[in-house]
Amino acid sequence: MSAEDMPEKDRAAKMEQLIDANLKRAFNDVLKEDVPDRFTNLLAELRAAESKNRSSDNEQSAQVAQAPNVMEDDAPVAQQQAGGVRNGR
Repeated sequence: MSAEDMPEKDRAAKMEQLIDANLKRAFNDVLKEDVPDRFTNLLAELRAAESKNRSSDNEQSAQVAQAPNVMEDDAPVAQQQAGGVRNGR
């Protein structure tokens, strides 16, 4: 059976199989290569920076939780300034 006799669906499937096989063959060696040191070092730096940011965020969250809530004390003043409280209410 020649390629001309094959139905379009079968021809497309055969072409996909050939493409897949060729791509696997071409990139198989690349998959086996180690990651270059410069990328490994960069990833380590990024992880360290991310870890530092997380710990600093956690410290800030703890400080905010311990801080007095100034907004509650200033709410009547802010409402008066915004026109929300009228006639002493």
